[in-house]
Amino acid sequence: MKDHTFSNGSKVPKGARAALPVGPIHFDEKYYKNATEFDGFRFFNLRQQNGDLPDYHAANSSPEHLTFGAGRHIWYIYPSFCFGFGLSLTRFCSPGRFFAVSELKALLGFTLLTYDVKTKDGKRPKDQIFQDMIIPDMTAEILIRKRV
Repeated sequence: MKDHTFSNGSKVPKGARAALPVGPIHFDEKYYKNATEFDGFRFFNLRQQNGDLPDYHAANSSPEHLTFGAGRHIWYIYPSFCFGFGLSLTRFCSPGRFFAVSELKALLGFTLLTYDVKTKDGKRPKDQIFQDMIIPDMTAEILIRKRV
């Protein structure tokens, strides 16, 4: 590794950590209506309104949806898009993300069809902040019962 200087003079020293502001982007009303409210149909509705664009599929990445990141480290390449800064870049996509999303959907579907799941008090656990992630309270009690 070595220090890097961008064309605008900004410098990143060797060993520095760099990150994208994923949380602020995902909760920005400019990109998502009622961004701070859970909407299980958010991306379905976006596809209905804007056409079935790859931007609104769970496994794909865009400047407004960075769940799986972006950049050259993800090697599957498909057509260009505008990154919002007037730059024409190539969108990258890892084939592993498609497998991950498929597995999560299968697991969630199986769980919802096979079990009744609820919190002990019937309320959503409070958010816990861990580094750059928001996760549910890991001490919350969850009740799971196999459906009859």
